[in-house]
Amino acid sequence: MFDQIQHLKKTMYAEKGKIDRIVQGGDISGLDIYEKRGQWEELLNLAEKQGPNILNEYLMRFSRVYLKNLKFQETANILTRYGCPVFKEILAVYKTIAVKVLPAVHDGEL
Repeated sequence: MFDQIQHLKKTMYAEKGKIDRIVQGGDISGLDIYEKRGQWEELLNLAEKQGPNILNEYLMRFSRVYLKNLKFQETANILTRYGCPVFKEILAVYKTIAVKVLPAVHDGEL
């Protein structure tokens, strides 16, 4: 019964665009709703409030999507906004950004 009520509550919040309430209630699956909708800014802002492990997970997901779409500069900007976290899985992301972005930068911009 409790699970059914929680599911209905989650559905209601999602339909009304109040996904942040789902996450604030302790259900981080609300972040997945933002991800499916491509609402990365909202997602990452909420993920940051959930702690570094959750934030890092969603930064990786964001990076995969944006790099796949050749959005190297945008990926670098978001990672910079969140302090360029260092963990094993994201090192390949930084390498890709370095290989794709740095050659395009003019000497005076460094």
